[in-house]
Amino acid sequence: METEGGVMKVRVAGLLNLLVGYLIVLVLAGCGFSEREFVLNTIPQRPDLSGWPDRLHQRIENAELQALSGKSPVDSLVDLSRLYHANGFYEEAGLCYQGLMALEPNNPKWPHLLAELLSSYGQLDESLPFRQKAMELAPDYLPALVRLGDGLFKKNHFEDAELAYASALNIDANNAYALVGLARVDMVRGDLAMAQQKLELAAAKSDFRIGADLLATVFQNRGNEQKASALRGIRKSSGSFSDIPDPWLLDLISESFDTYQLALAAGMTDRGGDTIAGIRLLKRAIQMAPRDGALHFQLGLMYLSTGEQLLARNSFSDCTAVEPAFSDGWFQLAKLLESTGDPEGQTRTLAEGLFHNPDSPGLHLANGDRLKKLRDYGGAIKEIELAISLRPEEADPYVELASLYMLQSEVERGVALLQRALELESLHPLALSTLTFYSISEGLEGDARSYFQKARQQPRLSEKEILNLEIEFEKKFGSKP
Repeated sequence: METEGGVMKVRVAGLLNLLVGYLIVLVLAGCGFSEREFVLNTIPQRPDLSGWPDRLHQRIENAELQALSGKSPVDSLVDLSRLYHANGFYEEAGLCYQGLMALEPNNPKWPHLLAELLSSYGQLDESLPFRQKAMELAPDYLPALVRLGDGLFKKNHFEDAELAYASALNIDANNAYALVGLARVDMVRGDLAMAQQKLELAAAKSDFRIGADLLATVFQNRGNEQKASALRGIRKSSGSFSDIPDPWLLDLISESFDTYQLALAAGMTDRGGDTIAGIRLLKRAIQMAPRDGALHFQLGLMYLSTGEQLLARNSFSDCTAVEPAFSDGWFQLAKLLESTGDPEGQTRTLAEGLFHNPDSPGLHLANGDRLKKLRDYGGAIKEIELAISLRPEEADPYVELASLYMLQSEVERGVALLQRALELESLHPLALSTLTFYSISEGLEGDARSYFQKARQQPRLSEKEILNLEIEFEKKFGSKP
């Protein structure tokens, strides 16, 4: 501790010494201080804020002044904890949480958030007592239960982790994060069949955002490489999201002056179902960094998801204006203009986008699709071939190119391209369904049967599509595939 202006300041060097700071706070708590004196002794020394916005300086200074003379010194410590945590000053935030734990011992937020700080720096052993304390104080708060389970699992306390995850499922029987946690315990025990059941439920409940990666591993370990490959394709197209949404943690982001953290939180909030809150966070980030094209792009996607097409168009236009080399901005703007009935605007946008991004596979594919709809098949083929040359490892462009050749009656060439697509993605849904139908129509029973069996393993093909292929097979060959 050091004295500054008559007020003692606690300053512990490094997050590794947070627990030492906690012992200091406990000593202070037993010294008979008044609430205000305790807060003033707990407030950490102000860190170096050079390079940060003046607004953050002012907010921290105001909170400190409120601790000195305001109506509620505890509220000032809460404000400081939020400002420090949201902007990455974790040592200072940790010291504030320790003081708040002493002042409000029955508030589960403080041990929960302190545990988050500790675990984020790999201090799992140190975080577990605080996680357990948070769970005791808030036994129905799902993020606390799941995070406790995660910490116990990482420390190889599998039975205790299982109990934490099971407690979460008692509150929400279909919680995908708890299901994944239990599946991981099953995998450690070698029970892959039980793990598969839980992971399939978690993936289904989360649109394949949660648990799909582990489920692919389980399929592979159980000898079903094709299903594993198909699942990885779904996960790639749907994205991934691993951390359980934590309202207590997300609530801090409103105090952040870090645009990257705001963007991350906006995405997490959006995927958690509160797109409006995500939009608010992105608007705040854009106010601080108006020339960050990625922020405008992300905002445009959120507006699209809420049906606000005009606002989305404006955001994508802003993205391309501030960062012309951001090719996804041009792509989404062109796609939106097409969907809203502005083909001239789409053509103009693609031309301008390709001028600034001549090596963008996505823009060449989009232009190829535009030319295909205009029945300029030769031009479309050139564009898609160029896209393939720029990114030859993706299956979708080969499938699109195959359809163009088949439209021009170059069937053998199209079939070869579909087979190439399957080499890159063994259960590509459109390639499989097309090759199955082609083989049936050509009387190639062996090929048709082989493609059909693979198609049945593709979750992205609907039951109706599979049934139609089965009917066509039986009509042609007189038996089921």
